[in-house]
Amino acid sequence: MKDDLLFLSHMLDCSTALKSYASDGRDNFMNDRKTWKAALRELHELSESCQKLSQDFKEQYPEIPWKAISGFRNVIVHDYLGINLQRIWEIIERDLTPLQESIKKVLTAKYSLRPAVEADSLEIARIHVTIFHSTYKGILPQEFLDKLNADAFEKIFRKGLESGKTDERKFFHVCIMNDKIVGYISCGAPFSIRSDLDVEVYGLYILKDYQGLGIGKALSRKMLKWMKEKGYKSFMLWALKDNLPAVKFYESLKGEVICCDEEDFGGMILTRIFFGWKDITVISKLLKDL
Repeated sequence: MKDDLLFLSHMLDCSTALKSYASDGRDNFMNDRKTWKAALRELHELSESCQKLSQDFKEQYPEIPWKAISGFRNVIVHDYLGINLQRIWEIIERDLTPLQESIKKVLTAKYSLRPAVEADSLEIARIHVTIFHSTYKGILPQEFLDKLNADAFEKIFRKGLESGKTDERKFFHVCIMNDKIVGYISCGAPFSIRSDLDVEVYGLYILKDYQGLGIGKALSRKMLKWMKEKGYKSFMLWALKDNLPAVKFYESLKGEVICCDEEDFGGMILTRIFFGWKDITVISKLLKDL
């Protein structure tokens, strides 16, 4: 099931990329060789991911035209030199939106989001420590990582969740999948640095086995919806400079570098990059399109 969901999530990513290639209109798509060749690659990957889905999984969702999607690859492989660009354009314009909607329904049905409660503290703490080990291995000193203790973090999270009952500026949600917490997002008033931005994201963590399923995006959308309801218009977060995947991800979401500082992690001084979004409508639109 996990592999099926990963393949399905990859299909969603491919369909999103395909639609972006058509964003400048039909004429540009048809006449720009780089654009339509890139689109062919994404269509090929989408089809391959569909073919890798298990038969049992496909049979659960007969409303999705799996056979037709798998057939995209055969068209590309056998007719590449004489590919019908009009047909590719029609697939992008006509078929991708309903496919995306169907995939999103399947993915979101597999997990749920809810507010965190004090009883979640230990499970959240274990996720926090586990992800620190997997994400920061080779970046932070191993001795520092080895000293991280879920019991100690449990007290921190419990205290934060308790204070959140009366602090309307705090937001903490978890993602439940297979009857267990697999990720969380938390935010509140800025405290890492002095800032005139409304909110600081304290953490967004998803267990490695559940990454790539759109959970991080779903949690982020939930937080942004809460911010909008509260009237908050801006937020910030930080990432270690050496954590290149995170830095590149926040850059892709149009995060503006507002400052950098240095922090001591177990005797190692590392640079933190603070990203800010002064208008949440920008990132809200980007996440909606992803």
